[in-house]
Amino acid sequence: MRSGTGSRGGLRPEQRLRFVPSGQSFSWFAFLRALPRDGTFKKLVGSTLFVAAYGAVMVYLYDHEMLRLRFGTALHSILGITLGLLLVIRTNTAYERWWEGRKLIGSLVNSSRNLALKLHSFLDPELTPVRATLAALIADFPLALKEHLRDGADATHLSDLSPSTQQQLAQQPHVPLAMLGRIYDALHGLHQRQHISEATLIVLTRDVDVITDVLGACERIKKSPLPFAYTIHLKIFILVFIMTLPLGMIESFGWYTVPGLVLVFYAMAGLELIGEEIEDPFGTDLNDIPMDSIAETIRVNVLHVLGPGEATPAAP
Repeated sequence: MRSGTGSRGGLRPEQRLRFVPSGQSFSWFAFLRALPRDGTFKKLVGSTLFVAAYGAVMVYLYDHEMLRLRFGTALHSILGITLGLLLVIRTNTAYERWWEGRKLIGSLVNSSRNLALKLHSFLDPELTPVRATLAALIADFPLALKEHLRDGADATHLSDLSPSTQQQLAQQPHVPLAMLGRIYDALHGLHQRQHISEATLIVLTRDVDVITDVLGACERIKKSPLPFAYTIHLKIFILVFIMTLPLGMIESFGWYTVPGLVLVFYAMAGLELIGEEIEDPFGTDLNDIPMDSIAETIRVNVLHVLGPGEATPAAP
């Protein structure tokens, strides 16, 4: 859920995956060794220690007969079912947003490649300036989209565009949209100069339309988080449940209440935290969509098909 600009603000692909074992060498011990690097674990360490200390204090007070208020486990069994349902809804909602975002980025990959391949096939190789402009715009669009969904796009990071184009885009309030407008203008200019037919123009603009739809859908996910009231309600419910749980466990479990309380808290708070993290799938958290590597993949593929962008000097 955290945001950043460029690869410097996020995790590199090797940082994300280096401790995840492959399907051929699956081992729980590998995941246990990776646990200290897990973002959820790091965020919950302090809270988990506090809950453990709280549980120990409650057991101590009970052993010294300073805690008289207690009740059985029936109440928390009922409340636990209700809380579990709320957590399932929370996690499923967040995962649906993550999965929708991943499908949209996959659509961006396919449409960018399709557009590059069609342009390579339809355009005359002698139209070098137009090919370079379109190559740069298509290749750098994922980079602009990535930054736009985080802290805002900075046109100076679009290295395949010429400095003059970067300056012009930097003055636009919506850089990705301005880049799509330039792609449409370039295609329309090719049609006006009769370099492509009307039928070819329609075929090419279909992929640009898909990319435009991806932009709008990603913005919808980014700007429509889960209602704040629901999130606060769930957090308060978990807090009350955990704070009162020792009263129902102490009489039956004694000092085993402490590890039991810690496990219940870590499970519930962890699920809630994971839902909160993947709710915004375009950031730089460990569980977010690897936007940096995907954007770079699209860039490399497009430039490989269409050739260098505007900023690359022509070969002598």
